[in-house]
Amino acid sequence: MTEVAKWAYDLERANTAGIHAAYETALAEKDYPAQVLLHWFISEQVEEEAWSDKLLVKTREATCAGALLNLDRHLSKILKGGAGES
Repeated sequence: MTEVAKWAYDLERANTAGIHAAYETALAEKDYPAQVLLHWFISEQVEEEAWSDKLLVKTREATCAGALLNLDRHLSKILKGGAGES
């Protein structure tokens, strides 16, 4: 399970790098509409990286069968913004 969470986190980091590269190009080309559009992607990506980091932390903390069994419930609470996000 940890390998899957790590893969998801690495994928989000790669997405971030791609978005940043696109933004750098938009800056260099003085493409102002693209810069505005990319701001939305940058904001979204901050959330995606935070979520994938939480997923990785939670899977690393789930070190026994009982914890793995309850992992789904904890992740669902996080996604819904419920109490006990830590």
